[in-house]
Amino acid sequence: MNLAEEIESAESSFDSNSLKYVKEIQDLKVLLGSKSSAPKEQVYPKFAILAQSYISIFEERKYFEDKLKLYNILK
Repeated sequence: MNLAEEIESAESSFDSNSLKYVKEIQDLKVLLGSKSSAPKEQVYPKFAILAQSYISIFEERKYFEDKLKLYNILK
């Protein structure tokens, strides 16, 4: 039962980080548009958030898959 709760929690966290990632991509598209340059004070923080979100998504996906495999084995 605890494992199922961990899987649900990991899935929820994965979903929220995925939405955060998509939002930052959309914000960057709006910010940059067809411009050839943009202020680094606005762009760099967005890329930092993107990188952090991507790493979190990658780690959570691996964690989620491992827990799901274990859950299916135990089931």
